[in-house]
Amino acid sequence: MESVLLASFEQALLSALTSICLGTPLIFLLFQARGSRKASLCEGFFSFCWICPVMPVVVGMIQIFETLGLFSYGLLPIVLVHAWLNAPLVALLGVRALHNVSAFDMRLACVLGLTPIKRVGVLYARPLGASLVVSASLVFFLCITSFNVVLYLGRDYPWPSLGLALYSALFDAYLPDRAIELTTLVMGLAFLKTLTLGLGRRGSASLRDFSGARPPRLLWRVILWGVVLVWCIPLFACARFVDFWVLMEWQVLVAVGTSVGLSVVCALASVVCAFVIALWLARSASNTLYALLAFLALPSFLVGGTLYVMLARILDVDAWAFPLMALTQVLVTLPWGVRTLLPRAQFVQRAYGRLSQTLGLTWYARAAHVFAPPMKDALLKAFSLCAVFSLGDVASVCLFDVSHTTLVTLVGRKLETFDVAGAHTLSFLVGALALVFYIIPHVWRTRRADM
Repeated sequence: MESVLLASFEQALLSALTSICLGTPLIFLLFQARGSRKASLCEGFFSFCWICPVMPVVVGMIQIFETLGLFSYGLLPIVLVHAWLNAPLVALLGVRALHNVSAFDMRLACVLGLTPIKRVGVLYARPLGASLVVSASLVFFLCITSFNVVLYLGRDYPWPSLGLALYSALFDAYLPDRAIELTTLVMGLAFLKTLTLGLGRRGSASLRDFSGARPPRLLWRVILWGVVLVWCIPLFACARFVDFWVLMEWQVLVAVGTSVGLSVVCALASVVCAFVIALWLARSASNTLYALLAFLALPSFLVGGTLYVMLARILDVDAWAFPLMALTQVLVTLPWGVRTLLPRAQFVQRAYGRLSQTLGLTWYARAAHVFAPPMKDALLKAFSLCAVFSLGDVASVCLFDVSHTTLVTLVGRKLETFDVAGAHTLSFLVGALALVFYIIPHVWRTRRADM
């Protein structure tokens, strides 16, 4: 048990430090380049990097290491993939913290003639420092319970995360006592992660909200786009050996249909449940419901493993694989859907709650005619987020996907059989489908603005 904790702590600490080191320069680049549509596109790209399925990044990182003649499995690739995924989160949280500095303080700093270094010390040091502490804690908790990345890159490195150690205790070594200890520890860390994340608090700020900012200098834009291109290197490496003839295989077509169908069903169910919970919390905050959401904000493997252990004795898990995978993914994505919808639901409640109560509207009428119309953008955003998370989930597939074939299982089989073209093609397809789901809200908003 001690070796598990030490190895997991080492991996998570290195991942958090690397994410902070890479994310801090991104904060200043995004903040200096604010005020333009291209900067907003860069912010959208980094937002996608954080929720991107891990398969394209993992396959691309393996290809980069093999091209450089380095060993592509172990601690270093795990840390780099975690940093690639989490450094954008550090940057986005930091930019939001800098945007919380009032415009009056910024104008006063300009009037007083403060140099850029003094502005950082006087205006930005405190909010940026608090943001970096929160980001480091959050990334640490995410990485110490990581499952998807270490499952594929953790060879020849003992217990690189508590999630993989729990998986081995349940299915490889079958050690119930160790599994119970690890489950208790992971649950405690997940609750700390939830407290760090601030579930249910105000939503993320957007660079588009600050349209009054000065136009960015050309130098900052060039540097920012250069960083974006560097960040795309693993994705380019994944696309290097793409063979589109692989997509013509019947097994691949079935896997695409299963994965997309599962993602859409899970996203719709999660959004409906999250909408109901958000309306309830907007009307009357419930500590009990917050505690339930905190329990669900656990690693997907822990939620799926709990369901597996509870239901394996009373159900034929293989026969109920698809519903159990869907249920696991709905439970895992539900807290993220609530977090996305709750700020907008609270705004609508403040604006129209008393009026709808005075008119005596039923709960359905209030939900359908008062809350749903102004929350269309938030609902679509929540659907996109849940669909991307569901598409890239590996844990529920590893637990239940015996008879069903998904893109994630096919990628795993291609990697095990050293089918480079197949692994690259299917990983690229997973990333492309995730991008399609991600841009749906943006396309909807753009088309509605043009109408």
